[in-house]
Order: sequence, then structure tokens, then C-alpha cells
Amino acid sequence: MFFLIHPDRETRLNGFATRILASDRFDRLEALLPELKTAELRVPCNPIELRSDVIIRTRLYEEAVAAADPKRADQQLMGAREALDETIACAPTEGFLWFIRYWIRINQGAPAGPELASLAMSYRLAPVEGWIAVRRNVYSLAVYELLAEDQKRAVRAEFATLVNSGLLATAVRNVLGAGWPIRDKLLSELEWTDPTMRYQFARMARAEGADLAVPGVKLRDPLGRQQ
Repeated sequence: MFFLIHPDRETRLNGFATRILASDRFDRLEALLPELKTAELRVPCNPIELRSDVIIRTRLYEEAVAAADPKRADQQLMGAREALDETIACAPTEGFLWFIRYWIRINQGAPAGPELASLAMSYRLAPVEGWIAVRRNVYSLAVYELLAEDQKRAVRAEFATLVNSGLLATAVRNVLGAGWPIRDKLLSELEWTDPTMRYQFARMARAEGADLAVPGVKLRDPLGRQQ
């Protein structure tokens, strides 16, 4: 497969996408829509432009949801889905894109069962990537009991990666939320993680009202005694 590279547009769109994944915020992202459409019509395709396209359209959808604008949210989600289909055809080995396919289908109201193949493909192609885990892990925990055993192991390992990578706020939200029914299994995965990260994770969980049995961590109770 041959890819046509347009450095100016590619660099510009990739710059926005990279900063979106780093949680940066922008005004008037809609101004990029003509450039996104041009990227989608490019023949042959440019996988970097198209990947950036999907990330930008996903942020536009999230902004519409936050603004309580369901009509605009539906439009943005449909645009993201159409762009995603083209992007996966152009870059089928990009694990993040398979997760976004699952994410879009779920946000469009599809039942999880028929879409689990996309989630499984995302783990197969990108099993341990912290920046993907920030989004993917909570969705996977929500359907944990529907997953095959190898996928369950991947989800638990991904949770441990969040802790080991210092993405502690996300890990705490996940274990106290969708991961609560399997918290013991998740916590057992932390045995190999960095001790400092484990300790900080336990402290943050306690601050949220949960004393978790984190391997190798003993916190002091409010009276100063070690537990």
C-alpha cells in the first residue's frame, strides 16, 4: 500500500490530535472540518492524517455532549464513524482505532456483545499502551464478564499498567467504578508494579473513601496506627 504524504496538513492535524490525547483544550475545532474532509478524500490515503481526523472528530463529539447539544453530538459521532471506517481500511493495524470503533458503536447505542470483536482486536494490536488504557480500560471493565479469558487477563494487566505509569486518578476511578465487582482480581495484579505508585494509589483510593487491600502497602489509620 502506498501513502501520499502532505507534510503541512499532516503535521498540523497530527499536532492537534497529539495535544487532544494529552487533554489539551481548543476553541473552534470546527474550523478544522474542511481539512478533515480533504484528508478523507485523499487518494491514496494518508494514515496519519486519517488517524488525526478520527481523534479530532471524537473530541468534537465529546464537546457537543458536554454542551448538552444532542443534535450536534449525533452529527459529530456519525462523522467520526464514517471517518473511522476509512481510517481502519487505511491503517488496519492501529489498535487505538479498533477501540474507537467499539467506543463509537457503544455511544450510538449498540449492544456490547456484537462489538466485542473490535475491542478484542484493539487488545491484540495494542495490549499495553498507557495512553490508550486511559480510555479503554473503563469500557472493558464494564463488559468484563462478557470477555474471553485471555481478554480478561489483558484488561487486568492494563489496569496495573495505569497504576505503574502513574495514571493514578484514572486507576482509582476505574476500580471504584466499573471495576468494583472484580476489585480483588485487579488489586492482585498490582504486585509487580512500582511500590511508590502502589502506595500513592492506595492513598488516593482512601481519600475517596475506600481502604483497598493493595499488595505490599500498609497505610496508617486516622488514629496513626498502621493497618
